[in-house]
Amino acid sequence: MSQWPTYAAVFLGGGLGSVARFGLSALLNKGHQLFHWGTFSANMLGCLLIGALVPFFSKTPHSTLALFAIAGFCGGFTTFSTLSWESIKLLEKFGIGPYLLYVGSSILVGLSLTYGGYRAVLQLFKF
Repeated sequence: MSQWPTYAAVFLGGGLGSVARFGLSALLNKGHQLFHWGTFSANMLGCLLIGALVPFFSKTPHSTLALFAIAGFCGGFTTFSTLSWESIKLLEKFGIGPYLLYVGSSILVGLSLTYGGYRAVLQLFKF
C-alpha cells in the first residue's frame, strides 16, 4: 500500500498549521517586544489542542486524519525553533529576566495545557 496519502495528510495539515501560526504571529507580535505573544499563543494553543486530540485518536494513532491533525496541523502550528530564536533575542536585548520568563512560562504553561487538554477530553468524553 502506498504511503502517499499519509504524507499528503501531514503535508496539508502542516501547511494549514503554518499559515495559522503565521497569521496569529502577525496579529500579536509587534516589533521588538518584551514578550512574543504571537509565538507564545500559537505554542500554547497547540499544546492544548494536541492534548485534546490524542484521546480521540488513541485507537488509531497512525490514521490519516490523526496524522493530518496531530503531526501535520499541530506540528506546523507550534514552533520550537521560533521560540528558541526569540528567546536568544530577548536575552541579548532585555537580559536574563525576560528570557527566563519567556522560556519558563512556555515550558510550564505548555506542559500544563497539554495535560489539561488531555485530562479534560478524557473526562468529558469518558475515554
